[in-house]
Amino acid sequence: METGMRNFFQRTGVHPHLYITDTVNGTTSPTSADMEAYAEQLYDRLFDGEAHLVLLFHEYEGRPREYQTWLAIGVQARTVIDNEAAHILLDYIDRYYWYDIDEEEFFARAFDDASRRMMTVTTSPWVYIGGGLLALLVLALLFVWWMRAKAQKNLEAEQAQAILSTPLQEFGGGSDTSTLEAKYRED
Repeated sequence: METGMRNFFQRTGVHPHLYITDTVNGTTSPTSADMEAYAEQLYDRLFDGEAHLVLLFHEYEGRPREYQTWLAIGVQARTVIDNEAAHILLDYIDRYYWYDIDEEEFFARAFDDASRRMMTVTTSPWVYIGGGLLALLVLALLFVWWMRAKAQKNLEAEQAQAILSTPLQEFGGGSDTSTLEAKYRED
């Protein structure tokens, strides 16, 4: 169990402390408020600094396989153990509680795996989805631009063809083109 907790400390920088009990302030069926108060009292009694985490693990006496947990986290430790990280640890506690392993290995795995998961940065799939949508948008805009440029080029080609196939007599407004032709030949 010490190895799992040591790994937790080395990865997170937060000193974990596990407190296992079957009674909280004299009761075997504590409420959430009882668990919170007791965990905070334990933290204040055990530590002077704010870089610690206390996991209060209460297993109901006479009711095997029923438990509840509470975390007391110091102010400095909260920079690493935020709500998401706390839920990760509690999820691993819940996961390994049901495994057929002894208590030491159960807590060792929970702390070790939770710290590994907490300190792993995962990229949201929305980043990739957003990137893909942006790429599709850029491709669509480039396609529209290309189609408009092609249509403009075709229009210009049609206009040039129309001009080139128009007889010269039509450009002179009905005047005699031979005088214009002679004028330009003289120059």
